[in-house]
Amino acid sequence: MSSKVDLVFRHCIKAFRRARFFERGWGTLDELKTLTAARAVAMRSAADFDSMVPPVELIAESHAKDKHVHRTVYKFESPLVSMMPGLLPRESNTARFELVQPVKTREEGRRLCIHLGSTGDHYFRRRRTILAVPLAVESGLSSAILENPYYGSRRPAGQIGSYLPRVIDIMILGAALMAECSTILRWASQRGYTHLGLSGISMGGHMASLAGSLCPRPLALSPCLASATSAHVFTEGVLGHCVAWDKLAQDLDTALQMADFLGLHVEPLKYATREALCSALLAAIYEPFLNLRHFPVPSETRACVRVIAVDDGYVPAVADLDELWPGSEVRTVSGGHVTAFIMHQRTFRAAVVDSFDRLSHFNSNLSNTSLPSHDVQSLHASL
Repeated sequence: MSSKVDLVFRHCIKAFRRARFFERGWGTLDELKTLTAARAVAMRSAADFDSMVPPVELIAESHAKDKHVHRTVYKFESPLVSMMPGLLPRESNTARFELVQPVKTREEGRRLCIHLGSTGDHYFRRRRTILAVPLAVESGLSSAILENPYYGSRRPAGQIGSYLPRVIDIMILGAALMAECSTILRWASQRGYTHLGLSGISMGGHMASLAGSLCPRPLALSPCLASATSAHVFTEGVLGHCVAWDKLAQDLDTALQMADFLGLHVEPLKYATREALCSALLAAIYEPFLNLRHFPVPSETRACVRVIAVDDGYVPAVADLDELWPGSEVRTVSGGHVTAFIMHQRTFRAAVVDSFDRLSHFNSNLSNTSLPSHDVQSLHASL
């Protein structure tokens, strides 16, 4: 059941939206073939995926400090640029993250969590305010706030807000984030961080789960208000009212070609409307790329602490992580997606901290564990 607040937001979105998702259609079959070929290698194991990610140079762009934290912004070329040339928009080729470190670092192990952004979370400010700085002050935990492709300084020209122009762009965004998280985790390990993790809220939580499943070392994982798949967010959740179904219906041939290439059997005559057919095709195409059922299981599922809202209207209840990741912990909060985001930020931070504590408890030898070295370089700018 969706909360009343989520339903109100749905009506507001319909009434006041500036654009819609997927106004430019499905994407191309060639792009899907490129993603599929890379996926075939990555899904063999987390180690196989890690070996695909090339070394890159990290450059410090800026630095700031106050009485609580040090903040440094780093940039690097997204590994996806060389892994899958031409897929990312030019504006998204350069990845950026803000490293937020406590002035006083805990002595019993250096901890760093990568925070991935939710839909509409551009730049660094929101996650810095509600997650990174409080975690640094209260728990001595460092954070890396990674800017999503297609968002903030990486937003392509002509894109309005967070409305991705094509169906395939979410798959490309996800592939880029997985590779970029691998780069940051490797870099952090080489800098002496012994306990590493991934977190995010809503879409950020789902992407954190995907990226975490492709890391060869144990991680602390804390996805919040996220599902095991993102397809149903657009076909059953509130955001379905923001999809340009009419535009997608105009290019059904491309969608059917994509489905056929993936070996999916879709019977167009089975569906009463073209919108219903588009919805089924979108879910089917997203399934192998964005559903955790098709990803490796993380090496330490007991270090996953997940938070869900009981009446979430944005993220429908489908296959749950506790089914896919045995030993993970699920915590529930009252309300729907919107009210949970506003009212339960302390719960999200507690999940992050507790996932790191569980990681330490179940993996006492982490200080002697590091990610495979790919000679990631860090060039510090003159500050």
